[in-house]
Amino acid sequence: MLLGVSKVCITPPIGTFLGGYASRTKPCSSVSEDIFVRVHIHEFPKEKVSIMYIYADLAHWDNMVVQDLRNALTQKYGIASENMVFVASHSHSGPIVGHDELLLPPVKEDPEYTEFVKEKVVEAVSLAQAEKVEVSLTRYNSTSDLNVFRRASRNGVVYMEPNYSVPADKTLTVLAMRDAAGQIRGLMLHYPCHANVANGYDVHPDYPGIALRMLDDLYPQSISIFTQGCTGDLRPNSVCGNKFVPAKYENVVLFAKSFFDDCLNALQGDAVPIIEAPMISSTRFWLPQENLKDEKELIHLEKNGTSFEQAWAKGVLEKGNQPGAYMEVQRVSYGKELTFYTMNAEVVQRYAAYIRELDPYSTCITYANGMIGYISDAQEIVEGGYEPVGSAPYFLLSGTYTIEIDPIIRHALYELNRNHNG
Repeated sequence: MLLGVSKVCITPPIGTFLGGYASRTKPCSSVSEDIFVRVHIHEFPKEKVSIMYIYADLAHWDNMVVQDLRNALTQKYGIASENMVFVASHSHSGPIVGHDELLLPPVKEDPEYTEFVKEKVVEAVSLAQAEKVEVSLTRYNSTSDLNVFRRASRNGVVYMEPNYSVPADKTLTVLAMRDAAGQIRGLMLHYPCHANVANGYDVHPDYPGIALRMLDDLYPQSISIFTQGCTGDLRPNSVCGNKFVPAKYENVVLFAKSFFDDCLNALQGDAVPIIEAPMISSTRFWLPQENLKDEKELIHLEKNGTSFEQAWAKGVLEKGNQPGAYMEVQRVSYGKELTFYTMNAEVVQRYAAYIRELDPYSTCITYANGMIGYISDAQEIVEGGYEPVGSAPYFLLSGTYTIEIDPIIRHALYELNRNHNG
């Protein structure tokens, strides 16, 4: 495989609003560490297949931004849009890019900054295309004990609290790319844990981006990227009593160092060479919602509702009032030893477990190629709580996803896997 890598700084100016927390009421006031767009191009000349990963230290990629960049990159480089994977770390300490989420006044998008990020993505892709090196692929399977299940039920009510009675997915996967001399030229990390160790007004890449910086320092010929897992109901184990406690930058660095150490330990484990047989396929399917508001109701709320309802109704009307959303899933296979499934949503951990039932060598990349909100499974939809219910307005959804999405998603994943394996 040929590997092209790059990274370009996208640190916003002071005064830019940050994404990830609706509770923020003012823009960023400091920068503790730069944030980046990172690009990996994985090219297989023999099979005439090229896969492009565009990573950013952001909460997620905006749907329209992804579409604009897909069009621009296809036109400039001829790479099919289905061969591009836009991945975000889900950092809650990065800027807002785009406008497909609820922004309560005075919080707002900076359109100039959004255009700046798009320009930097094109620049980063150009740099990665300019120089490629031949590498071999090796997979390492490990674990990292940094996350915790974040749904606790008391008296029939679900609270966002640490719940150690429900096992959290600890799976850590590291893909190493080494040149002919055995030097690491790139790493891909995969782990399911919200990147929300901090919640202040300070710009930094949270634990994933800080760990990537540490790896780049350790392997100066390499640029690494992070892919987020099914962490919709998982969170960093930063806890005091039974409450999640946000950390300052200095403590985020300590958390990142623990993750960095776990990645290095993984590289000392058993190596699984990848026998290259690249194949990419995708599917797109509709996920229905319930508890919907029609246009008349939304117009009424926009004029007469609370400030929250007014902002939500206005956003839904501008986005387009839809009774559901399309989920996009890519199946990116490197061979029988490694396959990625990407999803344009925040997805709970049971779907990752299901994907591994279909194929033990598979992992699920979420916050990829846009955002359609939290995707819970049937059990959590019945239980309620933030993920299936409380989160919906923040993604400008007209309603909440129905219990039927669970079998729809599982069937789509099953068919995508079956069509490849026969």
